[in-house]
Amino acid sequence: MSELKDKYEEITNRLQKNADDKMNREIRESQAYNQGYKQACEDYFKELKSDLFFKKTE
Repeated sequence: MSELKDKYEEITNRLQKNADDKMNREIRESQAYNQGYKQACEDYFKELKSDLFFKKTE
């Protein structure tokens, strides 16, 4: 019976580790997307501001 319990714990630990690894990977991907999106918004705003300023001075 102890061997069966050990196998159960081994499988459970592996599944928990896989779930943690997947969660951490998805968090990193989500953070990278978030940062990229924010940077794109900042870049767009800078370009828009530059274009509007340039048109006012023409």
